[in-house]
Amino acid sequence: MPIYKGYCKNCNQKFEVFVRSFHDRPEKIYCPECQNPGEKSKILIVSGYHPNETFALRVGEDFCQKNSNPNVQAVEYTGKPDRKTSTYNLRQFIENFDPVISPIILHDDDELEFDAAIVYCAKSKMERKRALRPLLDFASKYQGLIATGRFLTCNIKCTLIDLELNPKMGLEKARELLESFSEYLIDLYLTKGIKL
Repeated sequence: MPIYKGYCKNCNQKFEVFVRSFHDRPEKIYCPECQNPGEKSKILIVSGYHPNETFALRVGEDFCQKNSNPNVQAVEYTGKPDRKTSTYNLRQFIENFDPVISPIILHDDDELEFDAAIVYCAKSKMERKRALRPLLDFASKYQGLIATGRFLTCNIKCTLIDLELNPKMGLEKARELLESFSEYLIDLYLTKGIKL
C-alpha cells in the first residue's frame, strides 16, 4: 500500500497518507490534525539500496536520527532488489514518496580517491547540461574532496542523484556533507527555481 508523507507548516505535524494504489495518488494531502494542505518533502534520501554497502546505510540511519529539516526525508530502502542495471524497483519505491527534487541515493565506495562523488543520472542531455554548473559550484566548495562532471550520465527513465561516499571520511563528515548537499539542492529550488 503506497504511503505519501507530508509536513504541515501550520501545526508542525509530520503525517502519512495511505492510498490503495499508485494510481490513487492524491493531488493534495491534508494534515489530519488541522486539515490544512500539507507539503510534500522537497528531497528524499534513500539508504540501503545495496544492503552490502554498510557505510551508506549507517550514514542514512545517522542522518535520519539527527535530521530536523522538514523539507528533507531520509528512508531506508525496503523494496525488492533490482537486477543488473535496472532501477525499476527503486523507481517504484521512490514514487511512494513523490519528492519535489530528484532523490539522493546513498552508496559507499572505498576505492574512491576522494571523500565523495556525485553521480547525476539525468533523463536527457539537456537535463544533464542544466545540472552541470550547479553541481560543479557545490563541489568547488569542498576543494577537490568531491568529484562531479565525468560522472554525469543520461538516457535513463528517472532522474536520480547517486552520492558515492568513501567510508574513510567518517560518519560525522559524511552526514555533514549530506546535510549540506540536500540544503544546497533545496536552496537552488526555492531561490532560483532550479530543480535537479
